[in-house]
Amino acid sequence: MKEKCKKHSTVLFIIICLLSFTMGATTAKAYVSLSAKGFYNSSLPSGIAQKSLDMINSAGIGYTTTPCVADSGVYIFKMAMNVYEAVFVHAHGSYGLVTLSASGNNLYGTTVDSWTNGSISSRLVYLSACKSGTPSDIYGDLPAKIISKGVGTVVSFKQIITASTSTNGIHRFNALAVSNMINGYGVAQAMSLAWITFKAECDAAGSSYFGADSYRITGYGDYMLRHT
Repeated sequence: MKEKCKKHSTVLFIIICLLSFTMGATTAKAYVSLSAKGFYNSSLPSGIAQKSLDMINSAGIGYTTTPCVADSGVYIFKMAMNVYEAVFVHAHGSYGLVTLSASGNNLYGTTVDSWTNGSISSRLVYLSACKSGTPSDIYGDLPAKIISKGVGTVVSFKQIITASTSTNGIHRFNALAVSNMINGYGVAQAMSLAWITFKAECDAAGSSYFGADSYRITGYGDYMLRHT
């Protein structure tokens, strides 16, 4: 009887080990299967929606872009934050909101507040939208609301962000930041290094900083986009 129990225990142990290995492999696979989505609010992709496309894909991160969503409930955007590990948005914005379509449909802090806690799972949401990082008395604190629903890190900007061409200004700053993320830096360090480089470029050119110095990181600043 004792020998029989011992045999059953051995079999059970092997099964548990196999299950643990399988689950571990699945978790690891999910962790290294990177994907990113870019939304843009213009007739053509610009900013991080397009300028970082080749960089992100070359880093082994599947990156697709699309015009900003047009449904009034912005559920398409919410779904994207459940499918893609990182979501990059290049759009218009204001205090407590981001404009998600040319027709004026917005993502409000109050909209996000109505979603179920833990309902979105992206690890990074990058909001390249004017004033989206500044709380609104009416719409609330958009980055903080997104974090409260499950996202790990949100990057936003507290002031107006601009660019006079498709390659300078905030476009250039965002490209530097994303490049640093791809090269293995955590979000906080990637943004800081981008700011150092961008400031030096602007100072040398005698130009303004285009609002890039107003960036805000909410959540985990140590998140790494390229973590394979």
